[in-house]
This record gives sequence, C-alpha cells and structure tokens, in this order.
Amino acid sequence: MLRPGTILVLDEAASNVDWGTDEVMQRVIREEFANKTIITVAHRLRTILDSDLVVVLSEGRILEAGHPGKLLTSPGHFRLLCSTQGINIDNI
Repeated sequence: MLRPGTILVLDEAASNVDWGTDEVMQRVIREEFANKTIITVAHRLRTILDSDLVVVLSEGRILEAGHPGKLLTSPGHFRLLCSTQGINIDNI
C-alpha cells in the first residue's frame, strides 16, 4: 500500500499557460496541498510570491534565501528579478 506523499515538486508547472490559468492552478495547488511541502521551480516569479521561502539559485549556488516579502524590501537578486519581470514591488 502506498501512502500519500508529503512533498510535491513542481518544475515550471505553469510555464506554458496564460496568467489567468496560472492563478487558478496556484489557488488549486494551495488548497489541495495545504498541509504538504511544495517545492516550486519557477522562472515566472508571480507564481512564487506567496511562498513561505524563496531560494534564488545561480549556477548551482544559493545567492539569496528568505521570505519573498522580506527579500523584496532590500536590494538583492530577487528584488531585481521581480523588477525586470514587471512586478510592482511597492504593492506587495
């Protein structure tokens, strides 16, 4: 017998869908897997803004890690990446 897993790994799960579909997918994932650990690999940063922890990687190295809200309040890689994707960091 298999028991339900406690970790869900999503690797660019919403990379080929429009923003509306992405938002629906994220809402359903949060609701259905509320008590699970979710690891999300994403280049579309809007997908991970409500995460508990963000880890910014480059060439296999951790550049930054922390709560997205905190990372957005100080200059750094995550803030710059969000800015380049047109995310209004002042409203988050």
